[in-house]
Amino acid sequence: GDLRRVAFVWHLTGEWDERSGGDLVWCSPHRRFAPSFNTLFLFPVHGASHHFVQPVAAGTPRAHRRLAINGWFCCEDEAW
Repeated sequence: GDLRRVAFVWHLTGEWDERSGGDLVWCSPHRRFAPSFNTLFLFPVHGASHHFVQPVAAGTPRAHRRLAINGWFCCEDEAW
């Protein structure tokens, strides 16, 4: 089974232009979060935690790439 319990996305992008895309999008309820330097998102992983990252617009300068570290906290204990 899936051992993922908590997901994280740590944004490390500085000086982001929101017109460049790259938002973390939560599907239900629909919300968008633009990359913001040193911002950490934590959220539970379950059947309804649908999300995605918008593509970064073509032509975004190399110096302004979207940079993030993401992963999961995994645990065999389902009560977690």
